[in-house]
Order: sequence, then structure tokens, then C-alpha cells
Amino acid sequence: MDYGTDFGYGSTSGRGLLYYLIFPVDSFGKGPQAQDAVVFNEQKQAEIWPVFLFLLPAIVLFAGLFLDLGFFSSLFFYAFESILLAFVCKFYIQIDDLAFIFDLALNFWFSCLILSVVFMLFFSIFAIFF
Repeated sequence: MDYGTDFGYGSTSGRGLLYYLIFPVDSFGKGPQAQDAVVFNEQKQAEIWPVFLFLLPAIVLFAGLFLDLGFFSSLFFYAFESILLAFVCKFYIQIDDLAFIFDLALNFWFSCLILSVVFMLFFSIFAIFF
């Protein structure tokens, strides 16, 4: 079986489910891009993704286990944390365009929300059967 394309929206270029777990907004595709956007996407895949694959689930687990946040306060906490992480990535990969920083912050925020739902389902199923 060949899964080299994502149903007519371009090639996946080696991106799997774990990549889209950290950058869920990228799963919608963006169409033709400028050269600096292509470089930014390569930097996201090569430099940011391996670090945040472990960092974002740790942040979500920490917030869920120790901070005792409600639904709306967790939304604001994840948004604030995503903005801080995007700001740190600005210096880490040396980007100057505000649109790329906003893209990172939005991706991190959606990723935190998706991870919180995944962990909620996992621990609820774990509590039922064990």
C-alpha cells in the first residue's frame, strides 16, 4: 500500500500522525507557498517537531495532574503557554515574520487541546477497566 499523497492535497513528505498531533493546523494544507514558507515548514519538521513531541504532552499532563484547572481556565492556560512557546521558537529557529509565530502559537494551542482530550479519554477508559 502506498500512502504517498494525502488525497489530492499534495504529498505528505514523510509527515505522519505524530507530526499532525503537534501541528494540527498543517493538516488542512495551505496551497502554493513562498520560498520562506517552505523553509519555515522544513524547520518545523526538522527542528521544532522532535522537541515538542515530548514537551507538549508533558505540559498537558502537568496541567491536568497538578494545576486543577477547569475547562475555561485550561483554555486560557494552554493559549498563554502556546504564545510563550511560539515566542521561544522565534529565537530558536530565528524567524522574523509575525505570521510564522502566530502559526506556531495556533498549532501549539490546538495541539494542547487535542492532547488534553486524548489524555482525558485514555485516563477515563483506564479508570473504567482497571
